Amino acid sequence: MTTILTATLAGEGDSNQDRSLVGPTYAAVLDGATDFAHDHEKTRERDGGWYAQQLAQALRHHLDLNPQLALPLIVEAAISDLVQQHQLHPQDCPTSTIALARWTPQHIELYLLGDSGILVETTTGEVEYYTDRRLSPIGPQQRAAYRQHLKDGYGFNQQHNHNLVALQAQQRRVRNTPQGYWIAAADPQAAHHGLSHLLDASQVQTLVVMSDGASASVLTYSQPATWQQFLTQATTQPEQFHAQIHRLENTDLTGQRWPRSKPHDDKTIVIASVTGTPPVWRPATYPQAHAPHR
Repeated sequence: MTTILTATLAGEGDSNQDRSLVGPTYAAVLDGATDFAHDHEKTRERDGGWYAQQLAQALRHHLDLNPQLALPLIVEAAISDLVQQHQLHPQDCPTSTIALARWTPQHIELYLLGDSGILVETTTGEVEYYTDRRLSPIGPQQRAAYRQHLKDGYGFNQQHNHNLVALQAQQRRVRNTPQGYWIAAADPQAAHHGLSHLLDASQVQTLVVMSDGASASVLTYSQPATWQQFLTQATTQPEQFHAQIHRLENTDLTGQRWPRSKPHDDKTIVIASVTGTPPVWRPATYPQAHAPHR
């Protein structure tokens, strides 16, 4: 019997803003965004993790209720539910990515909103990574400033946080607009700007849905260097694989070698075999991050 495995590791302590969602014909990862202007407020209730949790629940409801409905309409309905239930407004709404795969005996649908991703292994052993890169060009000056600050050796200090606040302010100005990028927040119409891909199910063997904290192993650290190596390592021992990335980040706690927004990001993967019998699933585990080496 085939199995869906999920594994996640909090970047800092036990605060994890990633969420995974698994059903009989679908799997998803949602990555709630850190708000660097308010991240110091530990009592903040409606952060990215809260939003990702609410959105995952709404997506599950609509995926189960309307299994034939197009994925953009599913996402639109889920965001609409949150807007109405929690009186969300675009100006101050938290955000989340969505990486969602849904399968039938004939087709596999991929849906991407934000920079989480899906790795596809074909029956011939080829691998291809799908993601939404529309956020990465936004705020080039602010992005260059925070990276240079880290490269110069100043570390993740207060000025680094100020740099990220400036970057997010620029991103917020063009969020969910044709001039910017699209993300799950308080605008249900953003759902129709997700990136969709339709695959022949007979040609697909494995799906790995992941947050960018997991994909950073290849895209940022190049350890492993290829997606084929990622597939081998991550699908064999996913929890140990997350811990391996975390230990790698511990070797660069100032961000000088690999400039990034924070020392450790949350890491989540969902591994689904979609060949043979219908998959079953094992619940996610939420181990705490390993303490940094001193």
